[in-house]
Amino acid sequence: MNDNVRESRAPYGTTVDDMWLAKRRYSSAFHPDTGELMFLPGRMAFQVPGNMVITGLMMTFHQAPSAVIFWQWMNQSFNAGVNYTNRSGEAVSFRQLFIPYICATGGAVSSALAMNRMA
Repeated sequence: MNDNVRESRAPYGTTVDDMWLAKRRYSSAFHPDTGELMFLPGRMAFQVPGNMVITGLMMTFHQAPSAVIFWQWMNQSFNAGVNYTNRSGEAVSFRQLFIPYICATGGAVSSALAMNRMA
């Protein structure tokens, strides 16, 4: 419908509210630069509910080092997925993605393990 509206070919009986609803839905699902459909867990609309679940599980399972490592890795992976999905339309190499991901994950895991040890 968005393409039809841009070309002044909206279906007969379409209201302004219908057009705004279609615009919001389109904008939340498709990347603004590339026009590609975005992966659902990577959309900004999924950031809060996804992180709420992960944060709750991180707080619940914080005593075993293996659980700390797993949930910190899961959190960093989720955040990396959201950041990748919402990146600018420019091409990004594997190296440009992998090194910051490893650094962020390593920093999160090591600081979480250190904090648990101090507690």
